[in-house]
Amino acid sequence: MRRSHKIIMMKVAYYFLVLVMVHGQRVSPRECQVEQKQVVFYCRLIAFGQPPTPDCCRLLKAAHLECVCLLFAKQRKLSTILDVSQVMLLFQFCGKIVPRNFKCGSLNFP
Repeated sequence: MRRSHKIIMMKVAYYFLVLVMVHGQRVSPRECQVEQKQVVFYCRLIAFGQPPTPDCCRLLKAAHLECVCLLFAKQRKLSTILDVSQVMLLFQFCGKIVPRNFKCGSLNFP
């Protein structure tokens, strides 16, 4: 009986830890807005065909993917300048890892 109690307590602790980790990864709408504004400011030169600056890459690498991809998905001006393959190249150039088959709005990443 004592062993089963210990196993149950370990499972409860494990599920609690997973719950805390998942909850801690959520991004508030305000955080997304801040990240999006920073990306627009520091990465604006890519719209003119220039490579991303180190500051742009630093921001992209640290930014939450769901915030950044929403920026590209929602901004019609950006979507006419950059297509999905160009956004993927930008992420790869900056070392941002995009999960396989990631989907954000109308953007589908291979």
